[in-house]
Amino acid sequence: MVISLNGTPVSSPTRQFGSKIDEDDLRAQIVEKKLASFVQWITQQDVRIAELEYALSEAQNEIVQLRRRPAAPPAAKQSPVCHTAKTEERLRAENTALQAKIRTLTTSLEQSRTEARHLRAQLPDEGELDTLAARIDGLERQVQVEAAERAAVIVERDENAAKAARLRDEVEALNARLWASDKRHRKEEAGLRAQVDQARQSRDRINQLISPLLKTNTDAQLLESVVAQAISQIESRHHRQLEHVRARHQEEVDQARSSLTDLGRPGTWGVGAINKLVAERDSLKEQLADSAVRQSRLEETVSRVMAEHEGLDRQCSAQADMIQRLNMALSDRETVLDREIGSLYDRLSEYSVAQTPGRRGPYDSILDGLDG
Repeated sequence: MVISLNGTPVSSPTRQFGSKIDEDDLRAQIVEKKLASFVQWITQQDVRIAELEYALSEAQNEIVQLRRRPAAPPAAKQSPVCHTAKTEERLRAENTALQAKIRTLTTSLEQSRTEARHLRAQLPDEGELDTLAARIDGLERQVQVEAAERAAVIVERDENAAKAARLRDEVEALNARLWASDKRHRKEEAGLRAQVDQARQSRDRINQLISPLLKTNTDAQLLESVVAQAISQIESRHHRQLEHVRARHQEEVDQARSSLTDLGRPGTWGVGAINKLVAERDSLKEQLADSAVRQSRLEETVSRVMAEHEGLDRQCSAQADMIQRLNMALSDRETVLDREIGSLYDRLSEYSVAQTPGRRGPYDSILDGLDG
């Protein structure tokens, strides 16, 4: 018996057999009703015949009693008191009434006998009654067999209805699992896509930050070389100045010593020259210290720029690795989702094969959505 997903039976031989059983059962009930009405009518006629026979017997008994009543005494021997006109009139009236009643009963008896003969003529003979009884027994057995078959059909119908209900519940559970899985997968996919978009945005932002540095990488190296060259030039210039100052100082010291030797006493010119040389030496030392500070600052700036450049390189590499891992995870997740959706699609297709060709079932829209 083919059952659709909504629980209603499609065309089935068991259903047609059930309709045939209903028609035979109805025909048997009609025959039973006709037979019962015919038997009831015969019983009523028998009762009526019995009543008429009883009334006829009563009338016959009354006639016999009237005939057995002793005759009236002779007129000579009658008492003058009893022999009156009133008594005679009453007796005549009773006699007339009895005769009318006898005639009525006789007529009714003849009618009852005629009707009884007519009814007996209409009654079937014993062979017909036996045939009718056998037919009734056969109909009863057929009704019992058909009732058993109908009970079996009802049991099968209930089993099929329960099976269809279980199938419908399973399909609804699969549908709910499908929608929940699809919702969960869509949520996970949206989260992965958001992470990928965020990684792409981070990569673009890092590229925007790195691109100027990448473009000026050679400039930075050139700047470093220029700074180093400038520092070396400053050091060499300071060294030359220091050597020149030392030479001048030594020369002035020698001149002062010679002058002091020549003069025989220390002079104010020699002391002032020495103080001037000492002041120039101190100024040159301060300039050298300032140059060293500027050089250290330049070196710190270059180191910081290089460190930031290396950090950005490491961050770019880490972001690239993370993006690659996310792409691989997204690809694996899409493969798993496609496999699960395909499995659910196959199972849903198996539960939808019972639909009549040309009709669309209640879950074909789900299949169309999955195909789309």
